[in-house]
Amino acid sequence: MIFDVSKRNFGYKDSLFNNRPVYLATSRIGTFRREDGGIGPVDCGAISQRKRKSVLKAFSESIERRALVIGARGDAIEGLAESFDIMNSKVAKIPRRFTQLCKEDSIVCDTTGTAAHFNSKLAQSNAIKELLEKNSTFLFWYGRQGKKIDLSQHYSIYVSLFQAEGYQVQAYVEETFKPLKVVFVFAKNANHITPFTFMTGVGASISLSNAIHKGLSEAYLLKNVYDDYFYRYQLEGLEPSSYTAIVLKAQTDSECLKHLELFNKLDTYQEVDEDITLSEAEVETDLIVKNLPVWVKELHTTVLYQTVNKNLIIIKAYSPNLYNCEC
Repeated sequence: MIFDVSKRNFGYKDSLFNNRPVYLATSRIGTFRREDGGIGPVDCGAISQRKRKSVLKAFSESIERRALVIGARGDAIEGLAESFDIMNSKVAKIPRRFTQLCKEDSIVCDTTGTAAHFNSKLAQSNAIKELLEKNSTFLFWYGRQGKKIDLSQHYSIYVSLFQAEGYQVQAYVEETFKPLKVVFVFAKNANHITPFTFMTGVGASISLSNAIHKGLSEAYLLKNVYDDYFYRYQLEGLEPSSYTAIVLKAQTDSECLKHLELFNKLDTYQEVDEDITLSEAEVETDLIVKNLPVWVKELHTTVLYQTVNKNLIIIKAYSPNLYNCEC
């Protein structure tokens, strides 16, 4: 049975009662407690115009995050796990702690560069794209590298949904890892009923249209998540150290708001007709990998251990030459 949570209430989710053209799904399964007392994230969400896809995405993300607590199988004494170095086409070994959630003085490892799918090629492709996506985020936010996208040339149900609620939507593209295009979406509503006045989303693909769709859908998913958090905040209050409290602080930080305005000065992206008709993730991965900057010397992928659904493959991508965490 599928439940829809809104304003701290829940109900049976079915198209008969759903007045939105998209479905939001939430998944929560048990996780593990590490020796140091830490646990992995348990709340996972997804959005899609198809109910089945939304539920599968949310559930697979739950398994993915659960697997990150355990990490890849490896030698307990050496502390190493086997990986495949795509850049050098060889089996290698990396520190097993790079495949687990951890926070140490020398390394922070989170969900970055991890993906789940029943198709191993798609899992690998998505993991690599997410790792590069996070690196593009640093370059875009701190280096202001990127260009504005004319969204009037790209129809999206998510733009329509945002605009119906009074949001202004802007999108930008960053191409350091070309042909991979990483799209950043800002949806702003200074008069929104909650303190969360802007939402962001990120999407990556070698197809600009696909990257825009992913970025917009993530932004709209987060808008609904934080709308619900607002009602939770009203009823229960927030722990100052909670992730939601940190996000809320950024929403009211004058420096953050001023920084958002700087992106308005970026040049407009000159689009070209896309001739991409790729049907296999392996081809997409090859295109991305062979065009990586020369300073990316290693790119490892490894399989994370999980037993919830043996058909689901969890891939973690790691490179010592790239940022491998979120900030």
